Amino acid sequence: MMNETAVETLGASVLFALVFIVGGRLHRPGNIRRRSVLSFSAGASVAYIFVHLSPELGQARDVFVRETENLGLPYAWYGVHLATMLGFVFFYGLEKYVKSFDTGSFQTVEKHREGRVFWIHVCVFCVYAWLVSYLMANSLEEGAVPVGFYAAAMGLHFLTVSNGLRREYVALYDRIGSRLLAACVLGGWAGGMLTELPRSVIAGLLGVVSGGVIVNTLIEELPREKESRFIPFAAGAVVYSALVLVAFG
Repeated sequence: MMNETAVETLGASVLFALVFIVGGRLHRPGNIRRRSVLSFSAGASVAYIFVHLSPELGQARDVFVRETENLGLPYAWYGVHLATMLGFVFFYGLEKYVKSFDTGSFQTVEKHREGRVFWIHVCVFCVYAWLVSYLMANSLEEGAVPVGFYAAAMGLHFLTVSNGLRREYVALYDRIGSRLLAACVLGGWAGGMLTELPRSVIAGLLGVVSGGVIVNTLIEELPREKESRFIPFAAGAVVYSALVLVAFG
């Protein structure tokens, strides 16, 4: 029989899956209301990074140092932060790789979008989604409040990710990509329930995912000056920050 935390994390994983299935449909060029929702989501994700995630990375660093002290690892103090940088650089490199195929004739671009570029792009995000859900089920934090805040922030983050993938691949994402991502977040929860990695590994994976959250939020929101909506973006940041301060203050 599942305990309370397992039920809560399962509910959050189902929410993530639904976001991938239907969230991408918010992408409608020129639709101000839908764009405002996405900008609000990006603002909340940014607030999560700076207000909630930064302290959690400090805790993860302490766990990593404590759990690996008998291994004599060099620069263990920086291990989680290096993992965060690795996640950031990796996802930035993935974005540059995908965009490198957006040149040439229309037929060439469409061929790459329907071929290996689509599969590489979606499979990487499948691993990313799996890790996010796994880390929720095997968090370094405990209690219903952290699960709730993690679910809210990552659900909004996945909304922007889903929007970006659907903008890139449209029907192919609806038919295949969204379902794969939904399956992976549920699989990540199941993996978290059935297996437990060493806490040092969890701390390192949290760093990698954190780097991914940072760069993917920036990729989806900041370069699109003509589409971005500053007031909803700022509102999302303020609302999420205020909720965190009230809950943890």
